[in-house]
Amino acid sequence: MAYTKRRIQLSLFACLFFAGLSVGEAEIIIQMTGLFRYPAPNEALITGQINDSDILVGYVNSGAQEGFYAHPGGQFSAPFKEPDDTGQQTLASGINNQRHICGNYRDAASFSFKGFIRIGEKYSSFVVPVQGVTETFIYSINDADNFVGFYKASSYSMIDGVFTTLPIPFYFSAATGINNLNKIVGEYTTEVGSLSFHGYFLDTDGSLTTYDFPGAQRTEPTAINDAGLIVGTWYDGNASHGFLMQLPSTFISYDVPDTVNTILTGINNNGTICGTCWKEGKPRGFTAQIIQN
Repeated sequence: MAYTKRRIQLSLFACLFFAGLSVGEAEIIIQMTGLFRYPAPNEALITGQINDSDILVGYVNSGAQEGFYAHPGGQFSAPFKEPDDTGQQTLASGINNQRHICGNYRDAASFSFKGFIRIGEKYSSFVVPVQGVTETFIYSINDADNFVGFYKASSYSMIDGVFTTLPIPFYFSAATGINNLNKIVGEYTTEVGSLSFHGYFLDTDGSLTTYDFPGAQRTEPTAINDAGLIVGTWYDGNASHGFLMQLPSTFISYDVPDTVNTILTGINNNGTICGTCWKEGKPRGFTAQIIQN
């Protein structure tokens, strides 16, 4: 497959620092629908992605880190742990419409993380088929059980059983989201040790688009739905903010009211968004809805 590259150049006028945007005759608004915490004392949670039934995944931290999933209306699963997790870290990151869950767990014996796919109560461990590699991360899974992630400093995909190291031409990259059309989003850096992350979008025709939220020190996409709407997080040097992106150059910044450090982690095909924010010094999960008038 031939890959071509283009970069979005944006002015500050392309960005709107509020949760509403007019696009032609349509107005896009992000409206918060729920703020929640895991129902156990002293549990801190980080959300992952969300499916079309509004079931989201994530992980909780109460000494050990364990995965969870939550149904609409606040019905939470018990924390779960990948059976081979000997490092007390099971980090659920993605879920599809069959409720198959992906994520990462820590193997203390090899001092590394490995990916996992959970189908029902059955877990399958995954390490990329690259010689000498022991550490692998999985971040997102679609309805065909295709998934993406990274190893070492490289993005990869596993699509229809075929493993591919994605040709993202930068020092470090990680694929963080895949939709049902196998379109991929991720992040990258250009220098060793740099914390200046940028976003990328890899289309199925091989074209690569890179972008930054205007004025951001870091831009980190996390998920993409089938309509091509991308969510993620941007950093201004002091705090984190969520963003919604509509290619080629439309951004909306979003902050949960009366909280700090909003991050967006998932978006489904109904326009429901999930994420994490901090309130009274502790992380909280939230959901929000895209409304188009």
